[in-house]
Amino acid sequence: MKRIETKIDRVCVEIEGRVYVLAEKTIAVAEALRHVRRKYRDAPGYRLWLAELRILLDKRAMNKLFSYGDRENLDRMQRIHGGVLRAFEYNAAQMEEERLAAALRQLCRAGEAPVISRSDAQEREG
Repeated sequence: MKRIETKIDRVCVEIEGRVYVLAEKTIAVAEALRHVRRKYRDAPGYRLWLAELRILLDKRAMNKLFSYGDRENLDRMQRIHGGVLRAFEYNAAQMEEERLAAALRQLCRAGEAPVISRSDAQEREG
């Protein structure tokens, strides 16, 4: 029997030394993102970035991150937008896989676990 874990941790991002909690991945949030993508389809990219970030981050975070108005650095904004979007779209299975891989690497560095190649692991499974 395969156990299915349904506990989903909130996704957080660290930007400039501060941690921000992203919106939960709900139908409402997915629909809001879909709506702004249609609305800003022909607008400058930064308008879409800001609209998506307003959905994914709370108002306090937006005020903290983007307080310069029309003097905001677009490269910085694009980098924040890309990172937040990647974190939001990241799925739980990928997160768990990376967590386990990091733990294994740490054990290998400490000399406490053997290094197993992907082909070795597949042979052992099947």
